[in-house]
Amino acid sequence: MKPPCEVCKQKEETLSSILGEETVSEIVYQLFNPAASKSEKQNREESLIEKLIKRFLEEMRGEQLDELFDSKLLKWAGTPSGKWFRDYLKHRKAKQKAWEKLLEMVKRGEVDPSQIPVEDLLHHFLSQILEELGKEGMVDLKFQRDWLYGNVLIAYPEFTEKSEKIIAKKVLEEVFINLKGLREIGCHETEEVGWGVRQSYMLWDFDEQQHSYDLLDVQETLVKTALHDPVRMRISNEDLKARIPYHETSSSNVILIDASYSMRGEKFRGGI
Repeated sequence: MKPPCEVCKQKEETLSSILGEETVSEIVYQLFNPAASKSEKQNREESLIEKLIKRFLEEMRGEQLDELFDSKLLKWAGTPSGKWFRDYLKHRKAKQKAWEKLLEMVKRGEVDPSQIPVEDLLHHFLSQILEELGKEGMVDLKFQRDWLYGNVLIAYPEFTEKSEKIIAKKVLEEVFINLKGLREIGCHETEEVGWGVRQSYMLWDFDEQQHSYDLLDVQETLVKTALHDPVRMRISNEDLKARIPYHETSSSNVILIDASYSMRGEKFRGGI
């Protein structure tokens, strides 16, 4: 029997494949640290998400949603007429439609996901986002009974190993963002001169008192010899060139984090 074609299988769409890994990473981090938002909230115009929700609410005007109601549900909600409950369900249904429309617009290329404020996504589509993150194994939804209303289940997310790696990377960025002289990840030049094993751009005149013969740059030495003695190619001591390797240093960083709930939110940076 011919095995199934793995290449022909259609890949399942995930939140990361639609919005991009960078946006999803920022979503996960803001779930952990809600104060991480950097966008201005004052005097801003109506966002695309708010416009979509408003549009679908207008389309649903006049709908009674009778299929979602019965007398027991209204009695439990404490509203005989059901007005506020109907408004709540309409708003929730409009948000679901807005969520589906937003993802559709992103997939069509009509909206750049990097231009969508993450705090807006979390504010309007928290339940949808948690559901999608759960499918990707980034959060594990847990349920517990409300201490006051025993028949009500409260859902809360727990971070998994996959999301903790994202959070750890973001925390490191928070730690190092204000360190003097360190603005990018990777190699940085220091004022100190030393020895290493990785080649650099530095060429010095060879000095047998401080350089080993392993540092001799044969190519540069021959070039200098060819300039003053192109016929006989006699190498003199003045022709010898040493290529100085990068000075490699190591450092150990210790991060102390106050993980208590009292440091959540605005106090987060002070807890590091």
